[in-house]
Amino acid sequence: MATIGKNFSILLMEDEEDLGETLQEVLEDEGYSVHWVKDGAEASNLSFKQTFDLYVFDINVPELNGLELLESLRHAEDITPTIFISAMIDMETMRKA
Repeated sequence: MATIGKNFSILLMEDEEDLGETLQEVLEDEGYSVHWVKDGAEASNLSFKQTFDLYVFDINVPELNGLELLESLRHAEDITPTIFISAMIDMETMRKA
């Protein structure tokens, strides 16, 4: 795992265009390498092909939501730290996350 800063890679999954662009720009300005995808299927494919230091997943995205994707990754023994983001969330979803 890379140290935070140079060469620290983040897989960002966010389907909202404005928020995804903003997060990518802010993180890259801080020196992080960010790969932004817009749905769970694309994030899943990429996560099995490339190693990341951190996942930032929106919970409510098309194809495969953030919780389902993380469950799949954990079954594959991927222990990459994960942060969930969401504009709309209920208490049950918060508990699962």
